Amino acid sequence: MPSHIVAFLNFKGGVGKTTNTVNIAAIMAMHKQLAGRRVLVIDLDPQSNTTLWLINREGYRKAFENDLTIHKLFTSFEKGGKPDLSSLIQTGVLENLTTGGRLDLVPGSFQMLELEERPSLGHHIKQADGVLAAALRPLREDYDYILIDCPPAWSLFTRNALRAADFILVPYTPDYLALEGIKWINQLLRKYTHDSAPNRVAKLGGVIVNRYRNFQPVQAALLEMREVLDVYSQLQNLDIQVFEPMIREASAVTDSNNVQQALVTERPYDPVTKDLVALTQNLITFFQRFPKPDA
Repeated sequence: MPSHIVAFLNFKGGVGKTTNTVNIAAIMAMHKQLAGRRVLVIDLDPQSNTTLWLINREGYRKAFENDLTIHKLFTSFEKGGKPDLSSLIQTGVLENLTTGGRLDLVPGSFQMLELEERPSLGHHIKQADGVLAAALRPLREDYDYILIDCPPAWSLFTRNALRAADFILVPYTPDYLALEGIKWINQLLRKYTHDSAPNRVAKLGGVIVNRYRNFQPVQAALLEMREVLDVYSQLQNLDIQVFEPMIREASAVTDSNNVQQALVTERPYDPVTKDLVALTQNLITFFQRFPKPDA
């Protein structure tokens, strides 16, 4: 069966996008209760934080020097080549030999920053927007889930993620500016879906709440966020979820990032890890409600 493809996106930085991508992917691949999913992570963010977290600076340096990053996919398209990701995949970044779970990675690259300005890409936006979707088609049978870490901006790479993915998950911290990021996503997504027809575009699946603290300003922000999502759900006939549980604020998240380890391996019994495991299980249940698209 072909994989579900999920894009993590918010136009506000610092909301836990990379943290969610890395840790949900690692839990899918490594946690014994999840029966060893095969997961591919694609780092589309030029900041490459997901890549640095999963393979550290030395791994990133080697990928960059050998031209084995997502940058090569787009430069190959620019030169008229067939979109191919298979040669860029770093296999077994994380593995569970008992269950057969595995996390593979297509590394990001800071070189992506200058690609969008090149006339050879910019003059062919409709074709360039579909590069990743085309490259993923032959790989969908190889993975249970493909997770895409998007840049926090409307860009060529964000549009590629929307054309490739089935669902968008929005990492969110309970504050006013993060809510504005959700509003922008909804508005641009509706316009892009219209402009891209008949090409398929990802649907807004739901919100992941990060850095949760149980006090009044947070509760007020969450209430406002739910009201906004209810309006979007009714207007667009969508069931936009607020996924449970909310991920508590915890120093363990920063600590695991500093040592380039996923929480499921670095802090398996920490309360925030348990939050993320329960969240991942609920995400899988959500995705299983929908048939996987044809590869």
